[in-house]
Amino acid sequence: MDPIVGLVVSAVVAWSAFGLLKSAIHLSLDGVPQGVKRGAIEAWLRALPGVVDLHDLHIWALSTTLYALTVHLVMPDGCPNDAFLENTARELDSRFGIEHTTLQIERGGEAECRLVNAAKP
Repeated sequence: MDPIVGLVVSAVVAWSAFGLLKSAIHLSLDGVPQGVKRGAIEAWLRALPGVVDLHDLHIWALSTTLYALTVHLVMPDGCPNDAFLENTARELDSRFGIEHTTLQIERGGEAECRLVNAAKP
């Protein structure tokens, strides 16, 4: 009986370790966390008042429970006020679980982001 119990316990430990290893690899590669819907976040950001485009949207896990986001929002009239930034960060947390947010506001046009220009051939 002892060998059978030992094999069952070993199988349970191995199964748990595999899941943990898979999560650790995904976390170390800065992948979009499972359960975070990038498309839904992008659509929500594009629908914000004054936003005409966005680019360089990155979402990654800082830990197993803390997520971060950076994005460049193109707003031709500029950022309306600090409340816009605060409300956007608060909504990203409450709607999508993104607790650490960095937003960069760009006017577009001639002052277009150098990262957009770098991606063009």
